[in-house]
Amino acid sequence: MKYSMSMSKSSKSKRFKRSMPTSLNSFSRLRKYNSKNVKRSYVNGNKRNGGIISKRFNNTKLRKILYLIFGIGFFLGCLALIAGGIYLKSLQNSLPSPDELVERTSDQSTQIFDKTGLLLYTVYGDQNREFVPIEEIPEHTKWALLAAEDIEFYQHKGLDYAGIVMSAIQNLRSGSIVRGASTVTQQLV
Repeated sequence: MKYSMSMSKSSKSKRFKRSMPTSLNSFSRLRKYNSKNVKRSYVNGNKRNGGIISKRFNNTKLRKILYLIFGIGFFLGCLALIAGGIYLKSLQNSLPSPDELVERTSDQSTQIFDKTGLLLYTVYGDQNREFVPIEEIPEHTKWALLAAEDIEFYQHKGLDYAGIVMSAIQNLRSGSIVRGASTVTQQLV
C-alpha cells in the first residue's frame, strides 16, 4: 500500500510551466510510510496541522488500550461463566433426585378402616394431617394463602425478580434480614 501523492516528473513539466508554490510543492513530496523525502514538519507536527504521524500514533495507542481493556473484560467474563457453571454443578449435586421428591413419605395421619369401609381409628403423631384435594379447598382459602405468601403468584413464572431486588435493597438498608423474596414455588421445591 505504498504510493506517492506527487505527479511524475514528465507530467509536472507538461502541466506546469512555472514553479509551484512551496506549500503545494512540499505536499507533492509527501509519501505514505517509510519515505525519505517527507518533510520533518509533517512527521513531527507543527502548530498548524499537529503532524500526520503523531495523530496516527495517538489513535494506535488508544486502539491498543481499548483492545487491552476489551480482552481483559472478555477474559474476566469467561472466568465468571466458568465459576458460575461450577457453582451450579455443585448445587445440582446437593439437590435430591426427582424420584425422591415424587416418592417421599408424608406426615399424614394413618386411618384404619373396617371391611365395610367405615373409619375406625385415626392415628397421628404431633398433628392430625389429612390430604385434601385442591378442588375441595375453598377459593377464599387459596387467595388468603397467596396473599400471605406470594401475592404475585399468577404474574411470575416461579421467580419474582422484582421482589428479590426489593428484598435485597430493604435488607441492605436495614442491616439485617427484614424481608424475604421466596415465592410459593420456591418454598415447595
